[in-house]
Amino acid sequence: MYEAVYKKFSQDPALKEFLIGTDVSPIIYVIDADPDADPDAVANNRFWGTVNNVGVNMLGQILQKVRDDLRQEKGRDRQFRFNTLLDQRG
Repeated sequence: MYEAVYKKFSQDPALKEFLIGTDVSPIIYVIDADPDADPDAVANNRFWGTVNNVGVNMLGQILQKVRDDLRQEKGRDRQFRFNTLLDQRG
């Protein structure tokens, strides 16, 4: 799942900047639960997000990891461009 989310956000500049723009805020995938929902469906929803503030929030954790990785790559790219500019002036 990480790879799919990474590809989605790394290939779309607007999505990438939006995700990076969340800074260090926690990302919580909140799912509205149908009170009559199947218990298995609720358990699955609690894995990927939170239902009534209870859950693993795996999608939120993946988004936070992708955000951190994209931010690090952006910093490395910026440093590379700066070093290249210095080399060209040297």
